[in-house]
Amino acid sequence: MPELRVVDHELWQRVKLRQTELAKQFEATTKGVRAARAERLNGLRRPVFLLSGLLTCGCCGGKYGIVVNDRYGCLGHFRKGTCDNGRTIRHDDMERLRAGGPCRQAGISRGDGGRGARLRRGNQSPEP
Repeated sequence: MPELRVVDHELWQRVKLRQTELAKQFEATTKGVRAARAERLNGLRRPVFLLSGLLTCGCCGGKYGIVVNDRYGCLGHFRKGTCDNGRTIRHDDMERLRAGGPCRQAGISRGDGGRGARLRRGNQSPEP
């Protein structure tokens, strides 16, 4: 519908040609910027510790996370105050325990009466 045009056809074509030229000229820069943004966003979403988001509290069922320096603890207790479980465990100790499978198989007694952290596998319920 030529009668509804605000810009004449010749000017429109010249602008489109210029846009194409600029896109080719800055193609590498555009790709680099997009890749850097994607990498930065991916880095922001990646957990720092191996078991982040996978541990749950044996008392309240809440999440375990890093609460003090390098120690996992119940976020319900340390951040919200809604749980009585004040126990913590060093992240490297927890990762070493989980690397060998469940504590029973490794012959390790947790010594916490079942109140410590439990590991979720996928969408399964916490381990006993």
